[in-house]
Amino acid sequence: MNLIMAEKLRQYLIEPKLLANINEDIQNLNGIRASWEEWWTYDGISGPSFWGLINPQWNMCNKGRRQSPIDVVPDKLLFDPFLRPLHIDKHKVSGTLHNTGQSLVFRVDKDTKQHVNISGGPLAYKYQFEEIYIHYGTENTRGSEHYIQGYSFPGEIQIYGFNKELYHNMSEAQHKSQGIVGLSLMVQIGETPNPELRIITSTFNKVLFKGQQVITLE
Repeated sequence: MNLIMAEKLRQYLIEPKLLANINEDIQNLNGIRASWEEWWTYDGISGPSFWGLINPQWNMCNKGRRQSPIDVVPDKLLFDPFLRPLHIDKHKVSGTLHNTGQSLVFRVDKDTKQHVNISGGPLAYKYQFEEIYIHYGTENTRGSEHYIQGYSFPGEIQIYGFNKELYHNMSEAQHKSQGIVGLSLMVQIGETPNPELRIITSTFNKVLFKGQQVITLE
């Protein structure tokens, strides 16, 4: 992260009353062109506690609404007896696994003929499956982005799709109302491997460094 930007952010930590001006100051720093998609982290002054402060498009994260990741507390969840089962089509797809430097991301090929749709549950539209984000840590006891009752899982798989009924692609939908759906699957360590998951994990050794990518067959 640029040292000037880091110093400005430290000032905001010391002077809470200046937080309202953080976005304006960051935008006006001469010569700095920050890419929020590249330098956010999971700790420190660029961690989750500050995501809602450093980018105007993420301001909802600072208001306790529509934010992710969170600690899910089961006792505070409301049961919806009318919630429908979630449905995911079972078509096979091919794609490419990318190392972004922060996550491993599987993206479906653009020329896929038979797309996988996500529907049901609380969704009022059909969402076209587009990406899988795979999160894991350096320790088996901590790797998931989300927590459940304060517990961190060894890993987390996040499935994303865009609203195919309102938008044409993920780029168009990502900042729009009801544009994106995300499903999280918590990963536990066991003795029996998952054969479907192995299709992707077997290629991890080919994307060890940022910028590397490998084609993953269906």
